[in-house]
Amino acid sequence: MPKPDRGFIKPIKFYPAAINRIVTDNRHFKKNAPSFVLLISLVLLLMYILTVRFVQIETNAADSNIEIESIFSIKLAKYFLLLPGPHRVKISADGYYELKSKLLVSKERYQEHDLTLTKLPGNIELMLDPVDKVDVLIDGKNYGSTNKFIIKIPAGERVIQFSAERYLQKTVNIDVYGMGRTQQLFLKFEPAWANMRIDSSPKNAQILIDNQAIGKTPYYFEIMQGRRKIELKKSSYKNWSKTMQVKAGDAINLKNIMMEKEDGFLQLSTQPTKAKILINGKYIGNSPMKIPLSPDSSNQLQIVKEGFKTVTQKVKVKSGSVDNLDVILKIENARLTFKTNPKSAQLFVDEKYMGGATQSLLLPTRQHLITIQAPGYATYETTIAPRVGFEKLIQIKLKTIEESLTQETQTNRKDRKNLMANKMKLFNIKEVTIGSKLSDPNRQTNESIRKITFDRPFYISESEITNAEYETFLAMHSSGEFNSIPLDQKDQPVVNIHWADAAKFCNWLSRREGLVPFYIIKYGTVTGVKPSSTGYRLPTEAEWEAVAQNGKTRFAWGNSFPPPNAIGNFSDKEINDSSKEASKPYLDGYEVSAPIKSFSPNNNQIFDLYGNVSEWVHDFYAGKFGKNYTYSNLGPITGENHVIKGGSWMNSSAITLGIPYRNSGTLGGVDIGFRVARYAH
Repeated sequence: MPKPDRGFIKPIKFYPAAINRIVTDNRHFKKNAPSFVLLISLVLLLMYILTVRFVQIETNAADSNIEIESIFSIKLAKYFLLLPGPHRVKISADGYYELKSKLLVSKERYQEHDLTLTKLPGNIELMLDPVDKVDVLIDGKNYGSTNKFIIKIPAGERVIQFSAERYLQKTVNIDVYGMGRTQQLFLKFEPAWANMRIDSSPKNAQILIDNQAIGKTPYYFEIMQGRRKIELKKSSYKNWSKTMQVKAGDAINLKNIMMEKEDGFLQLSTQPTKAKILINGKYIGNSPMKIPLSPDSSNQLQIVKEGFKTVTQKVKVKSGSVDNLDVILKIENARLTFKTNPKSAQLFVDEKYMGGATQSLLLPTRQHLITIQAPGYATYETTIAPRVGFEKLIQIKLKTIEESLTQETQTNRKDRKNLMANKMKLFNIKEVTIGSKLSDPNRQTNESIRKITFDRPFYISESEITNAEYETFLAMHSSGEFNSIPLDQKDQPVVNIHWADAAKFCNWLSRREGLVPFYIIKYGTVTGVKPSSTGYRLPTEAEWEAVAQNGKTRFAWGNSFPPPNAIGNFSDKEINDSSKEASKPYLDGYEVSAPIKSFSPNNNQIFDLYGNVSEWVHDFYAGKFGKNYTYSNLGPITGENHVIKGGSWMNSSAITLGIPYRNSGTLGGVDIGFRVARYAH
């Protein structure tokens, strides 16, 4: 039996209980650490796989390089694995602008995004024949001039216009490929001119094309296409001109142009003045005047004036000369014999008292107003024109007033010719303001603002008095012509009459309809008026403006100028250049005055107030109106001239077509007529 080991104590290591556990655990963690890392990685990978979205990005470029600026971006086959939310993407490809864009990834598991790259511009190499340089417009925008290359053209369908001096323009539709590539384009230009030859008799005449001198006849040259004015000028000869449409490539041969010798002139004056002048049977105007005549040939001159003997003679002038001719017209009388019952009747000729109505008179051979009156008898009135070589006997038996009234009742006035039937419009206007404001850019200094009060309703004719109507009063009247265009057609407005002639027509019309004449006329002169009369008269300026006004606008059609085409007979481009105020000339279809009612009426159903012919009105003209002036409908009570209202076929500017516009005069003109008015009671 062994003996116990006594006397020896062996030391052993001692650990506190807690430390002992730590040491034991740490040894265990170190032993299992790889397993923990793998587990965490698997968890994170699982979370990524569950969260990530499969994003496919398509572009219009074949070989594009796509970069996603994200640390969580993974490329897997055709997909990018991206977390939902915004990402920055950069795409590049040869021939395209680099694209940097924001890509918003949605929560859908699989998604596709289309991104479009823009092609780089392309270039075009030009091959030009026969020109060396062209001006270029691309899609309507000016590119400039070039002789070889057009560079940096945006890719796509483009419309390119090429123009070269003296050649026809070319337009090309081209698909610009872009991507920095250069395409070739061959352009052959066609001439924009025609060959022209001009010859004249005599030769050596100066040739002008559109007012530019180019040579002398005979001459062969190139003329550009388009509407061209061709002129020939030579001293001592009349200018020759022709406007023609030149077409590129079509040769023009103007040969044997016969130039006429320069006119001679006849400076003609007559006593009395304003005699009608006819050359070779054609009316050309009233004396005094300077008359152009073809040289070295005989021309028949006729001088005609009512009440005077017609002068007829042959005249001949030399080229470039001015001959003076003064003619004293001889009064031409013819006899009229009146036999009247009752014997107490009195005779008036042209409203001038001549004595007893039974007598024989020598009167000038023109139209006369014959009036026969006797107490207790109805007034007899007619117009007569004595003729040379015919002694006219007029037998008149006046009717008593009772007989006249009985006859009128029996016929119910059916046989009376009323020229103004159905032509008068009734207006019952209480007040009107006429004139123009200081702010009106077209205002004239004589367009003072006045407020006019009307105390009586009035009629005004819906249209201007025509030649046919006026000739019923005065058969010998002729409105004449302008530039060989007649103004004397039956339905054209009467013109070339003085203000006093219009007043006489009004009185004649009043008597014809049994109304008391409005104007007091003695010895052919208007000396006053009868304001209480309801007889015919000229409209007052206030009445004219009242029926012409269209709201508060200066013009009938509004406040803008020029007027729309064909709303009235205004200044046509064929007559003068007043339409140069506008971007393009006014057109209405008439060279001179139009037949009445050729255009639509205004809001008050009145025709041609603003055009056709300007119109005489009743008022005496005053340029200014003082503060103490009483604004009467009849206007000033005295004056030398009378007011003219409205524009015309010859005078239609932004000033004259204004409703407030006012002119003045006493003599007639080729574009001045009138309409009539009268009080209703």
